[in-house]
Amino acid sequence: MRKTIPILLVLVLIVSMFAGCGGGRDDIGDVTAYVPPAEDIVAVEDKAPENILVRQDEEGLVLVNIENGTVEVSLDGDRWKDLHGIDSLTGGPYPVENISGYVKDAIIGKIEGFTGYEYGFVVPAVVLLMNDGTLEFFAADPYVDDMGGIFYSRGQLPWLKDIVSFAYEAETEGYGGMTIFALDLDGLRYDINLVANMTFVFDNLWEFFRENEWGGEQYGGLTLHENGEAEFVMGYRDEDSYEYFIDTTYAGTYEVFLADNAARKPGTIDFDLELTWWIAELGEDADQADIDFWNERQKVAGSYRFEVDHAGYLNLYYMDGDVLMLTGWRHGPIVEYNFWMTSFD
Repeated sequence: MRKTIPILLVLVLIVSMFAGCGGGRDDIGDVTAYVPPAEDIVAVEDKAPENILVRQDEEGLVLVNIENGTVEVSLDGDRWKDLHGIDSLTGGPYPVENISGYVKDAIIGKIEGFTGYEYGFVVPAVVLLMNDGTLEFFAADPYVDDMGGIFYSRGQLPWLKDIVSFAYEAETEGYGGMTIFALDLDGLRYDINLVANMTFVFDNLWEFFRENEWGGEQYGGLTLHENGEAEFVMGYRDEDSYEYFIDTTYAGTYEVFLADNAARKPGTIDFDLELTWWIAELGEDADQADIDFWNERQKVAGSYRFEVDHAGYLNLYYMDGDVLMLTGWRHGPIVEYNFWMTSFD
């Protein structure tokens, strides 16, 4: 009995010591399940010497390293050789230039027709989320070593701002291919392939020709500016001299609708144009039909579906409102336009 008492005292002391280590906290419960407070975790991350983020595509071809807002890209030579037969890559890392500011995040994906490169396979696109909520992009061209070993941002995607996240998934329009969607603060979601294609439209002359009933060709020329202004000219091409003659001009504004969860269908363009010049004036002897016709054509306000591709084509499909052109003098409407891009020079 005398030996039992000291052993009990020792046990009591040990239990008291461990109880004192708890610091009086009754909210811990099972110590093994305890998670440190959020403020402790943040404090540890803040002590990290560098802010580094790494992103990679699902096929392992491209790796994007973001360090303190700057970007470097590495290409996996083994993966490019296995998937696309390219065996001349040094792999990088390659710098990315022409970026407008601090890069916050990146996403990589193969999007049909997005980059405009024709190598027999889809070149991955890299989309950068900037600190101000805008997006920039470039193509992860596997032949970058032949072009100085530098990638260049193609600049900001138009109209997109306050972007908070993005995702690589199947498109909701078109053929169901893969694309990248960007989500803004208002909850609107944009297919960036549709947005990026618009960057090829601005400030170029887009021409349309259509054979008319008397053997010549009708002509239409469309110019869209990034600030929302537009010009449209009409005329004809002489069948003998093959020269163009402009007889009517319009100017005004346009608006494009790109969000896939908004009221208007994505890929819609609205025109609001006014007649600025016409080669002839209606004289006093003009009949009422001519007067009524030109009164109606003083303004052109209509909606179209649009398609753009990197080969230099812009297609418009009439939806509602006024048509841009008629099939000759006071004839039927032209409801489909296949423009091709030319230069102002």
